[in-house]
Amino acid sequence: MNLRQITIIPASGSNLVLGSIVYTDGAPSGYTIDTLELDAAPRRIYRYDLALVPGAVVAPGQLGARDVRVAGTIVGADAEAVRALRTTLIKTVNNGSGGTVGVRWTTEGTTRQLEGHLEGAVATRSTGSHFLEYEFTIVCPNPVAYSTGQSTGVWGDALPLNNTGSATSWPRIVITATATTVVLANATTGETLTIAPVVVGNVITVVTEPGFELITISGTPVLNKMSPTSRFPRLAAGNNTTTITGGTGTVTWFAGWSE
Repeated sequence: MNLRQITIIPASGSNLVLGSIVYTDGAPSGYTIDTLELDAAPRRIYRYDLALVPGAVVAPGQLGARDVRVAGTIVGADAEAVRALRTTLIKTVNNGSGGTVGVRWTTEGTTRQLEGHLEGAVATRSTGSHFLEYEFTIVCPNPVAYSTGQSTGVWGDALPLNNTGSATSWPRIVITATATTVVLANATTGETLTIAPVVVGNVITVVTEPGFELITISGTPVLNKMSPTSRFPRLAAGNNTTTITGGTGTVTWFAGWSE
């Protein structure tokens, strides 16, 4: 992937743009990117039913991690300016001794982001009073890069829900019940979720992300209302044909890319 610029986003503090040099009174200041590698070959597992727990599954999540390796040059007006830029880089990437940082970039008109942590330390090497080479690797446990903006739609609409990414997305669905049984289905993935009994007018929220699956009614967890054969519906890449009975539903999700 030929990227000219990325942004490092700490949990707190200011973002840092790499791949940008600014000039003040003719003096350069900033960070070039000479090498950017995005490991795009994460290992995967697939969905398995758990025989002893009806309705439970091992979710089709991703194992392994995606490594983001960045190398470039710090450019400053003088040695003191270079040292200050080095300090800013280390503080931002390290984010408080190993805190989570985001790596954001724009490609094909879409802004995408990975999240991870610094592996080891930021390595630097002086190549002159105005220059300092740097290199670091951020390990991202979830190898899928997600859009920074949510997509929205109507679950069960006549038009398919278009997941514009290349990876599975895990939607959040908010339903207003119009019957005592609510059934969500995605014909594209073959997954159906039945929730019962409920009360007409109940506002039901369904979170489908693996490891965080949840069904609530007005904020109260009600996983016990999920039928034993149900599966939390995901959104495959591309168009998804969805249906709903016993309610009306809106859906939000983040498109994701695994390449």
